[in-house]
Amino acid sequence: MIVYVDNRNIGTDVWFDNVQVSHYSGQVLEEDHYYPFGLTLAQTSAGSTPQQYKYNGKELEKSFGLEMYDYGARMQDPQLGRWFGIDPLAEQMRRYSPYNYAFNNPIRFVDPDGMKPEVYINPGVSIVNMKDNKKYQEAVMATNQLNAGTSLNITRDPVSGKINATGTAITATDKRLEQAINDPTIKVNMGTTDSKHLVTAGFMGNNVDKGSFPGNFDNKVSAIQLIKPEVMGIMDNYYNKPGANMMHETIEAYEGAVESQQSGVGAVNSAENASFYNSAHAATNAIGAEQPGKIYEDRFDANGQKTNDISNTVKWEYSVDDGVKPPLIIQVNP
Repeated sequence: MIVYVDNRNIGTDVWFDNVQVSHYSGQVLEEDHYYPFGLTLAQTSAGSTPQQYKYNGKELEKSFGLEMYDYGARMQDPQLGRWFGIDPLAEQMRRYSPYNYAFNNPIRFVDPDGMKPEVYINPGVSIVNMKDNKKYQEAVMATNQLNAGTSLNITRDPVSGKINATGTAITATDKRLEQAINDPTIKVNMGTTDSKHLVTAGFMGNNVDKGSFPGNFDNKVSAIQLIKPEVMGIMDNYYNKPGANMMHETIEAYEGAVESQQSGVGAVNSAENASFYNSAHAATNAIGAEQPGKIYEDRFDANGQKTNDISNTVKWEYSVDDGVKPPLIIQVNP
């Protein structure tokens, strides 16, 4: 709320005496706190006038003692974290149970209507406290890296996470990035992660929502790419190629989505099927959006000696080395 006094009579003095501003807050009707899947934390819920629209703004249906949320397409049981019916779009997500809610990860995903989950960029963080959230900081870091790797001016909506590009695309990679950002039929979701199973990023595949017309021109694709901005930034700086990793990962996810759009077949992650990943990776490198340099892996046994026997490996070290500067370790597992 902003309160100000403005004298619009130019040349005329105005005096104010005993100006007061009063603010009266409205009555809190109800305050609720939830477990990730929507079950109410009873000890933290308060309010004298209960209302039925609760978790995710959905109506809690208590008829016959069921206590389920009505999402429109189907009902969700917050006690089990499962749907009461099969997903109408289940065949688009064949790797997951048709009864799962938000891919079993409601901290990162949200299902707005009981049909198909979408990525929720800043989960569980209010706008006021968002800048104190680690995931938010990582998203800002990733955006800055993408901006450093292109001639375009890259900005990110702090609430929705939507990336926008202005300016002139100079190189082939700039033009492909601009196309990825503005393509209305393909949604590229870049999600930050702390997983030790990844060094810099991971190709997680995509889902295809087939159109109603013959051919593939109205197929819509949602792609997911996991990224580790902190490690990516260290590697970019070492090879003196700002933003190269983020540019590569973004375009790679888009290239995979384009291939799936044309074929009508969704891609799985690189660990399950390397062919989709290899194709997207090659297409990305072909337009010049290569990673900044190589990552080297060393394995060590319990005695601290290097080994090639994975059964005796207790530690992995990942490093970068340009042959000029001393090698730099960027990640150690475990």
